[in-house]
Amino acid sequence: MFFQKIHQTIRHAVCVVALSLTFQMALAEVIAIPSRPAEMEKLLKELEAKGDSRSVQETQQFLLLRLSLFNELGASKKVNEETISIGNALAKQYPDNAHIKSIVAASVCRRALFVNTTGKQMLQVRKCSIALDKQVKKVPDDINVRLVRANTYKTLPNLFKKKRYVIADWKKVYELTADRIPPLAAQSAYELGLVMEKDDADESRRYYKIAAELNGGFWSKKAQEKL
Repeated sequence: MFFQKIHQTIRHAVCVVALSLTFQMALAEVIAIPSRPAEMEKLLKELEAKGDSRSVQETQQFLLLRLSLFNELGASKKVNEETISIGNALAKQYPDNAHIKSIVAASVCRRALFVNTTGKQMLQVRKCSIALDKQVKKVPDDINVRLVRANTYKTLPNLFKKKRYVIADWKKVYELTADRIPPLAAQSAYELGLVMEKDDADESRRYYKIAAELNGGFWSKKAQEKL
């Protein structure tokens, strides 16, 4: 049962930050990618063709797209190991880039899909967790790193007790974006409402209301549906 649960949740983990061009320009440190798979695949091919001429930001987009398009690329062990290999090479090229290292860590978590015992699965998740937590500790105000950890941990079964980290990450993202990027602030508020729904209905509703009242497009609409 545990094996099936972790397989389903990790397989569908997606780390997507879809922002309008205006907000991307307003906050260059947020690495954004399209929200629709077809647009994501198109951008991935364009960035792949650039090779070594990619900028640092484009390199982060490229790696994030590979992580997010895991299912579209075939959801295979080969695809995942290629992402890890590419990420490790890029991490050597940009040794101070915590975002790249966090994406590699999230891909390590997916290795749990391709082992056949609970013990081996837990080992891969543990390796992933140590690496992700290390990057968050290193750059606690890095929005990109927080997003990767939040989106990775929220898919893990309760056994791993990562809920408090998910809440902490979304709260930090909200804190860093509330006055600057309404779509991302709305997403973080919505995610907080979602993760608190079972344990704290009042606080969950409060965050849904915050998200609904922001000019956050898709995420504000989703929050409105919860009220």
